[in-house]
Amino acid sequence: MIKMKAKTFITIAIICQFLFSCKEKNTSCEYLAEGAVCITLKNRSGKHIKYLALIHERGTNEMANIADHANANISFHSPGENSYTVTATFEDGQTLKSNGEYIEGGYRITEIIHSDKIETIHNKSY
Repeated sequence: MIKMKAKTFITIAIICQFLFSCKEKNTSCEYLAEGAVCITLKNRSGKHIKYLALIHERGTNEMANIADHANANISFHSPGENSYTVTATFEDGQTLKSNGEYIEGGYRITEIIHSDKIETIHNKSY
């Protein structure tokens, strides 16, 4: 009876860890699911980002409190054509918005947030 409860507990723990780790916004782009897009955000502004929104045609991904020189990843399902913009708001109230980018499932893009602009770098897609 105790072995069965232990096995059940371990199984539930593993499932929970898998479910929650896959929904993390700061996960690696290394293992990207088919039809997914991964945007790497690099704060190189010299300032703390209070709030960041990545707005795409299928929804919005939000993050808060990104320290200077920190990196974060946002991935989301986008099986077809899509586009997105990034809006970063610093602690001092200054807001920057990217020009917008075309994407499809499999794209990996890096957005470098500077103090006066957001620079886009296209990475390999699969």
